[in-house]
Amino acid sequence: MGFSADDLIHKISVKSGLGEDEVRGKVEGKRGELNGLITLEGAAHIVAGELGINFLEGMVEEAPRLMLENVIPGMSSVDVSGRLTQLFEVRSFDKSDDVKGKVASGMIADKTSAVRIVFWDKWAEAVENGDVKEGNLITVKDGYTKENRNGEPEIHIGNRSFIDPAPKGLNEDDYPKKSGGSRMKLSELAAGMQGVDCVVKVLRSYETREFTREDGSTGRVANLFVADDTKSARAVLWDDDAGLVEAGELKEGDIILIKKGYVRERLDDIEIHVGRYGKVVLNPPDVVLENVVAVASETARAKRSMITDLKPESKAEVRGALIRIYDNPTIYEKEGEKRFVVNGVIDDGTGRLHTVYFNKMGEILLNTTINTLIEGDAYQLVHDRLREIGGSEITAAGTVRENETSGRLELIVFDLDLAPDPRAEIESLLKEAGTLIGEKNGA
Repeated sequence: MGFSADDLIHKISVKSGLGEDEVRGKVEGKRGELNGLITLEGAAHIVAGELGINFLEGMVEEAPRLMLENVIPGMSSVDVSGRLTQLFEVRSFDKSDDVKGKVASGMIADKTSAVRIVFWDKWAEAVENGDVKEGNLITVKDGYTKENRNGEPEIHIGNRSFIDPAPKGLNEDDYPKKSGGSRMKLSELAAGMQGVDCVVKVLRSYETREFTREDGSTGRVANLFVADDTKSARAVLWDDDAGLVEAGELKEGDIILIKKGYVRERLDDIEIHVGRYGKVVLNPPDVVLENVVAVASETARAKRSMITDLKPESKAEVRGALIRIYDNPTIYEKEGEKRFVVNGVIDDGTGRLHTVYFNKMGEILLNTTINTLIEGDAYQLVHDRLREIGGSEITAAGTVRENETSGRLELIVFDLDLAPDPRAEIESLLKEAGTLIGEKNGA
């Protein structure tokens, strides 16, 4: 429960030894300095801070604080303590009443979890002027929680909330240390992590897609297949970072430093996303990445084959012309998640092969998202996409199986390149030819 301005002025007077009229003058003067953009209560808190007075001392201990692992969306009054492991840039925005607002965000962590924290207006100013600092322990009283676009909870600090930027009685050793941009290996990542830094090599880049958000704005997204010396994974770039792929600045073979990414789980594997608060650094000069995992384990076992040579239950990579995409994608639900599958046909000159694209592979083939597919005209989308890429050369790696209904072989695709590099293709053919010649001479 917050105090009124009169209560706060009285408390400041008692703790500082100043008269209430003098304190009131300081409070009103502070509010005037900020052009009336904060309440008298907010100004009183600033004055108290300048006088070294901590209203929360003793008070925040009255109610038990939540551990961050227990924070969920929709809570109206949250008391937590933790370390600000990261703070991001303060931004200004226009409010509906033509008043400028400010917002800042960061990550707060305790021994159980790490959660995004959002500071509004006066508390964003406290971040901006250094009263609330990255790396410090803080105690939050009367915050509230929302669900972010990743489906995770985040703590918001508004006008009725309080922050103690230097709480007493907390043991530094009980809280994680400041992130400090420490880099992690892909094998160390887990769903729900935020503010992650890692260095990876780009093994495959897929074309950039445009999409429309709920507010009508347009965004861009690009998918990468990346690896370090421990694991391969998908990386998803949004908006400006996706533009690096679209502009051809980020290419296969590049080393990238991902800063402040977040990790999601998708179809039993992790993806590292680079969103609004993240950044991609291309080929950083101080980074060396050796012994990169060449390709995902499944792809590594996929041997380039002609369609007529395919065998059931084998891993194979096929290069050919995409001659058909079926216009009836199937959308279904599994483990509470919407999924879909779309089918196509590849012709490599020796035969035609039915190909099956689940989820991410389907999104790449159709250059869309499952949400767009559900909400839009799937029939028209497929036909437009076929006009765009039909007849083009692609490579698809996957598992060969026999269709139970038709008895024909089909390829369940797990890696897809819609624009294979002809130089890489020539190198692959020369390498294969050299191997064959060596085997022949050896014989």
